[in-house]
Amino acid sequence: LSPPQVIIGDHDGQMAVLDYLNGAEMKSFQYTESEDRAHRNEVTRLCYCAKYKTVISCSWDRSIMVHDDNDSERDILLLQMTGGHSSDITALAYSHNLSLIASASSDATLQIWDYEFGRLEGTCDGHPAGISALAFLDPYACLLAADANGNLCLWAMRPAIGKYVGEWHVRVMST
Repeated sequence: LSPPQVIIGDHDGQMAVLDYLNGAEMKSFQYTESEDRAHRNEVTRLCYCAKYKTVISCSWDRSIMVHDDNDSERDILLLQMTGGHSSDITALAYSHNLSLIASASSDATLQIWDYEFGRLEGTCDGHPAGISALAFLDPYACLLAADANGNLCLWAMRPAIGKYVGEWHVRVMST
């Protein structure tokens, strides 16, 4: 059995697996194409896929990477997805049921990617502000997105990726 682990990413683009109990580094993700780092810029979000033992990361370098976590010593890059965003990636979500990755950026774009092949499946347009949070509503084929203006948008996924379902505006009131 492996010890309990925590996976971290930092502002320099570094990623590491740490022993949860004592903080010792167990493994780092370093690739020559990223200047011996996981990303060329700050790591903004991480998702762990337990079934496949992979780590999905995104960064301000506008890339999404899928890292193999099966090997306890070697760092293996399985997929790198670029070209979907023209601004910093600010949110990330993964759906095991749909085999999809969702990424969103500060320019209000939301991209849907195929997990297995890394290809862009679709774009969801409609947010008026930068997107700050994403969540797949497994087992349903829906994605919930929140933007900086307080809007919540519900998006239909497979088979009709990017179909706009509805929008709610959240207003926080103090007493």
